[in-house]
Amino acid sequence: PDDKSGIMGLLLEQDEVGQAPPKVIGDEAIGYGRMNFDFKGLMPLVEKMSAAMPMGGEEMDGMVDQFGPMVTPALESLGPAIHVMTTTGGTTLVIPTSDAQKMQPLLAMMGPGMGLQPRDFLGETMWTGEGMGACVAGNWFVLGNDKGTEQVIRGLNAGAADHPISKLRLFTDSVNRMPGGDAVGWGYVDVVEQFASSRGMAEQMMGMLDAQGEFGPENASGADEITEAVIDLMEDLSPDELARFVGPTVWKFSGDDLGWVYRQWF
Repeated sequence: PDDKSGIMGLLLEQDEVGQAPPKVIGDEAIGYGRMNFDFKGLMPLVEKMSAAMPMGGEEMDGMVDQFGPMVTPALESLGPAIHVMTTTGGTTLVIPTSDAQKMQPLLAMMGPGMGLQPRDFLGETMWTGEGMGACVAGNWFVLGNDKGTEQVIRGLNAGAADHPISKLRLFTDSVNRMPGGDAVGWGYVDVVEQFASSRGMAEQMMGMLDAQGEFGPENASGADEITEAVIDLMEDLSPDELARFVGPTVWKFSGDDLGWVYRQWF
């Protein structure tokens, strides 16, 4: 890890495992993770990559020259923490910013290119489109699932979520069982709720395909064995039954003298 380079060199191992998540992340989250990323080093890395490219480097240089004056200050205001909230609707990133005014122009520039349009939500300018949301609210940059973004904004306006995940006993008990120490990232997943969410989405999809005549027992033989096994599991195993055998999982991503280490506990 002493000679990390490229994008992996921007991962920072500096935070103690188990720090409380922001209070705006509620207990409706079925997963929470925290990573540490050196946003300040991102533009210098892009410039190095551009200089090393035998072809296309000049085009990238032009983009850096054009957008760098706006992008660089915005990126330098971010992080280093990246809070990742997962709900049944999807994933949302919650990133602290030391200067929200530097992020607003960047979002206004990039939003339309991402298919997002601005609208008012609880007094904040939220950019949304195709199930995606982004917003600079308070001292936070929020990006990801639109419903998750709305939930974070509600929590910010109220000062905290109605029921923060940091107060959820299932979360705290699971995280407290994890070995401490500094880490690049760590996280928690409610396996049963995640399975229930995946099972519900799978049932909806199978129902749609079956209604269209595109899937049924007569077609199952064409699926590979893994797909058939997953379908059988989704049909036969209920979340309540799974909860008899499996609890939440926690994970930790860190480094040692030999490189990167990922560990997960159930």
